[in-house]
Amino acid sequence: MSVGVLLAIDSTGSMRWVHKELCNNIGSIIQQFDDESVPVRFSLVGFRDYQSSPVNWIEAMDFETAGEEEGLLADWLSNLIAKGGGNNQAESSMAGLAYGITNFEWPEVKRKVVAIFTDDFAHIPDYNIHSWNEVHEILRDNEIQQVHLFVDEKHEEGYDELDSAEYDVIRHPLVKNDRVGLEQSIRKFVKVSSSGFGGDVEIIERDISDNPFDFEVVPERDSSETVDDKGEWDPDANPFDGW
Repeated sequence: MSVGVLLAIDSTGSMRWVHKELCNNIGSIIQQFDDESVPVRFSLVGFRDYQSSPVNWIEAMDFETAGEEEGLLADWLSNLIAKGGGNNQAESSMAGLAYGITNFEWPEVKRKVVAIFTDDFAHIPDYNIHSWNEVHEILRDNEIQQVHLFVDEKHEEGYDELDSAEYDVIRHPLVKNDRVGLEQSIRKFVKVSSSGFGGDVEIIERDISDNPFDFEVVPERDSSETVDDKGEWDPDANPFDGW
């Protein structure tokens, strides 16, 4: 198993604390993949609000430039300036995601994963993105298998249209300045990216979804418990009798 990861990071002013945490912990993240015996390659995109400031809305580091050096990733993250953000109630998260997916040459890996970090809604339409269906097509056509969404509760519902049966969307809560919570979510992200569903991964339940990661875990019944039902349960009874 090997994994290619695109980190798409909201680079507006309110996300400065996330930049700092990613910069300080990128080495730990790489080590966590190594602990799972999974080689990983990273690329990076920093997005702002194209509609508010089309000149400096995007910064990027592709897989080839990033290489396999932890220091290059940390340097890029440390130089990513959190600034700006329009007053139009959204950022260019989907445009930034599409930019990284379509402009970078992905390495030969078994699994392609993207992770989005944001605390705002997504502009749709936006730069080179006209609809949510187009976002779905970009993810599908480029064989993205997992989308990890780190977003605050206030704006989570704004990404409901991101869901699709063609890839998995895994949601992680983002609480402002909760560094411990972010670290725990990143550990879950690594676990799921490396090996599929991890037992301790809490996924936000959706009302309607084809996402195999969205389900309610039913507690295991103690064998000593009895079934509360009319009559006595017969283990040899045929459930189709009487049809």
